[in-house]
Amino acid sequence: MDFSQIFELQKDLDQKINEKVFSVNPELEQSKHHLQSLIGLTVEVSELANEIQFFKYWKKNKNINWDKVYEEYTDLIHFLVSNANFYKINPIIEAKIVSDDLTYQFKEIFIQISKLITNPNKETLRELFELIVGVAQLIDLDYDKMFTWYLKVNQKNYNRIKNNY
Repeated sequence: MDFSQIFELQKDLDQKINEKVFSVNPELEQSKHHLQSLIGLTVEVSELANEIQFFKYWKKNKNINWDKVYEEYTDLIHFLVSNANFYKINPIIEAKIVSDDLTYQFKEIFIQISKLITNPNKETLRELFELIVGVAQLIDLDYDKMFTWYLKVNQKNYNRIKNNY
Protein backbone atom coordinates (compact mmCIF):
# COMPACT_ATOMS: atom_id res chain seq x y z
CA MET A 1 0.00 0.00 0.00
CA ASP A 2 1.36 3.39 -0.94
CA PHE A 3 1.13 5.85 1.95
CA SER A 4 3.28 8.54 0.26
CA GLN A 5 0.56 11.16 0.24
CA ILE A 6 -0.32 10.51 3.88
CA PHE A 7 3.37 10.64 4.85
CA GLU A 8 3.66 14.12 3.31
CA LEU A 9 0.45 15.41 4.87
CA GLN A 10 1.47 14.01 8.24
CA LYS A 11 4.92 15.58 8.03
CA ASP A 12 3.30 19.01 7.61
CA LEU A 13 0.89 18.39 10.48
CA ASP A 14 3.66 17.11 12.75
CA GLN A 15 5.70 20.22 12.09
CA LYS A 16 2.79 22.37 13.25
CA ILE A 17 2.12 20.13 16.26
CA ASN A 18 5.77 20.15 17.29
CA GLU A 19 5.99 23.93 16.99
CA LYS A 20 2.99 24.18 19.30
CA VAL A 21 4.15 21.46 21.72
CA PHE A 22 7.65 22.81 22.15
CA SER A 23 6.50 26.44 22.41
CA VAL A 24 4.10 25.49 25.20
CA ASN A 25 6.56 23.08 26.83
CA PRO A 26 10.13 24.07 25.88
CA GLU A 27 11.54 21.76 28.58
CA LEU A 28 10.09 18.67 26.91
CA GLU A 29 12.85 16.30 25.84
CA GLN A 30 12.61 14.75 22.37
CA SER A 31 12.97 11.24 23.85
CA LYS A 32 10.03 11.79 26.21
CA HIS A 33 7.95 13.29 23.41
CA HIS A 34 8.71 10.22 21.28
CA LEU A 35 7.75 7.86 24.13
CA GLN A 36 4.48 9.74 24.62
CA SER A 37 3.79 9.28 20.91
CA LEU A 38 4.36 5.52 21.23
CA ILE A 39 2.01 5.37 24.21
CA GLY A 40 -0.57 7.26 22.15
CA LEU A 41 -0.10 4.71 19.37
CA THR A 42 -0.74 1.92 21.89
CA VAL A 43 -3.97 3.57 23.00
CA GLU A 44 -5.11 3.92 19.38
CA VAL A 45 -4.45 0.22 18.70
CA SER A 46 -6.60 -0.62 21.72
CA GLU A 47 -9.37 1.72 20.59
CA LEU A 48 -9.36 0.06 17.16
CA ALA A 49 -9.56 -3.38 18.77
CA ASN A 50 -12.47 -2.18 20.89
CA GLU A 51 -14.38 -1.00 17.80
CA ILE A 52 -13.73 -4.22 15.86
CA GLN A 53 -14.83 -6.24 18.93
CA PHE A 54 -13.05 -9.46 17.89
CA PHE A 55 -11.94 -10.15 21.48
CA LYS A 56 -15.40 -9.72 23.01
CA TYR A 57 -16.13 -13.44 23.23
CA TRP A 58 -18.91 -12.78 25.75
CA LYS A 59 -20.86 -10.52 23.43
CA LYS A 60 -23.57 -12.16 21.35
CA ASN A 61 -24.50 -9.30 19.01
CA LYS A 62 -21.50 -7.43 17.72
CA ASN A 63 -22.98 -4.50 15.88
CA ILE A 64 -19.85 -2.94 14.45
CA ASN A 65 -19.99 0.74 13.61
CA TRP A 66 -17.76 0.83 10.53
CA ASP A 67 -17.46 4.61 10.57
CA LYS A 68 -15.97 4.34 14.07
CA VAL A 69 -13.64 1.58 12.83
CA TYR A 70 -12.41 3.83 10.02
CA GLU A 71 -12.03 6.75 12.41
CA GLU A 72 -10.01 4.70 14.91
CA TYR A 73 -7.90 3.14 12.16
CA THR A 74 -7.18 6.62 10.84
CA ASP A 75 -6.23 7.87 14.31
CA LEU A 76 -3.82 4.95 14.50
CA ILE A 77 -2.40 5.77 11.06
CA HIS A 78 -1.69 9.33 12.26
CA PHE A 79 0.52 8.02 15.07
CA LEU A 80 2.11 5.35 12.89
CA VAL A 81 2.98 7.70 10.05
CA SER A 82 4.26 10.33 12.43
CA ASN A 83 6.68 7.77 13.87
CA ALA A 84 7.47 6.39 10.41
CA ASN A 85 8.44 9.88 9.25
CA PHE A 86 10.67 10.22 12.31
CA TYR A 87 12.51 7.03 11.29
CA LYS A 88 12.39 7.87 7.56
CA ILE A 89 10.60 4.65 6.68
CA ASN A 90 9.69 4.01 3.05
CA PRO A 91 5.99 4.88 2.60
CA ILE A 92 5.28 1.74 0.56
CA ILE A 93 4.00 -0.67 3.21
CA GLU A 94 3.05 -4.27 2.48
CA ALA A 95 0.50 -6.06 4.63
CA LYS A 96 1.81 -8.66 7.04
CA ILE A 97 -0.72 -11.21 8.22
CA VAL A 98 0.38 -13.71 10.85
CA SER A 99 -3.11 -15.19 11.19
CA ASP A 100 -6.57 -14.79 9.73
CA ASP A 101 -7.71 -14.70 13.37
CA LEU A 102 -7.58 -11.11 14.60
CA THR A 103 -6.76 -12.29 18.12
CA TYR A 104 -3.36 -13.52 16.96
CA GLN A 105 -2.82 -10.59 14.61
CA PHE A 106 -3.36 -8.16 17.48
CA LYS A 107 -1.23 -10.28 19.81
CA GLU A 108 1.68 -9.78 17.41
CA ILE A 109 0.88 -6.07 17.16
CA PHE A 110 1.07 -5.70 20.94
CA ILE A 111 4.34 -7.66 21.01
CA GLN A 112 5.84 -5.29 18.44
CA ILE A 113 4.57 -2.25 20.36
CA SER A 114 6.20 -3.56 23.54
CA LYS A 115 9.46 -4.04 21.65
CA LEU A 116 9.19 -0.56 20.18
CA ILE A 117 8.62 1.08 23.56
CA THR A 118 11.56 -0.70 25.16
CA ASN A 119 13.88 -0.37 22.16
CA PRO A 120 12.63 2.16 19.59
CA ASN A 121 13.97 1.37 16.11
CA LYS A 122 13.08 1.57 12.44
CA GLU A 123 12.80 -2.19 11.83
CA THR A 124 10.33 -2.85 14.64
CA LEU A 125 8.22 0.16 13.65
CA ARG A 126 8.13 -1.03 10.04
CA GLU A 127 7.01 -4.51 11.14
CA LEU A 128 4.33 -2.96 13.34
CA PHE A 129 3.12 -0.84 10.41
CA GLU A 130 2.96 -3.95 8.19
CA LEU A 131 0.90 -5.79 10.83
CA ILE A 132 -1.54 -2.88 11.10
CA VAL A 133 -1.92 -2.75 7.32
CA GLY A 134 -2.57 -6.49 7.65
CA VAL A 135 -5.50 -5.72 9.95
CA ALA A 136 -6.97 -3.41 7.31
CA GLN A 137 -6.74 -6.24 4.81
CA LEU A 138 -8.24 -8.78 7.22
CA ILE A 139 -11.29 -6.62 7.92
CA ASP A 140 -11.60 -5.39 4.31
CA LEU A 141 -11.02 -1.70 4.91
CA ASP A 142 -11.03 0.28 1.69
CA TYR A 143 -7.91 2.44 1.19
CA ASP A 144 -9.78 5.28 -0.53
CA LYS A 145 -12.35 5.44 2.26
CA MET A 146 -9.56 5.32 4.84
CA PHE A 147 -7.78 8.16 3.03
CA THR A 148 -10.97 10.24 3.09
CA TRP A 149 -11.18 9.62 6.83
CA TYR A 150 -7.52 10.54 7.17
CA LEU A 151 -8.19 13.91 5.53
CA LYS A 152 -11.10 14.55 7.93
CA VAL A 153 -9.04 13.70 10.99
CA ASN A 154 -6.08 15.68 9.66
CA GLN A 155 -8.27 18.77 9.29
CA LYS A 156 -9.69 18.21 12.78
CA ASN A 157 -6.12 18.15 14.12
CA TYR A 158 -5.27 21.41 12.33
CA ASN A 159 -8.38 22.96 13.87
CA ARG A 160 -7.26 21.76 17.30
CA ILE A 161 -3.89 23.45 16.84
CA LYS A 162 -5.58 26.65 15.71
CA ASN A 163 -7.96 26.58 18.69
CA ASN A 164 -5.24 25.79 21.27
CA TYR A 165 -6.62 22.32 22.02
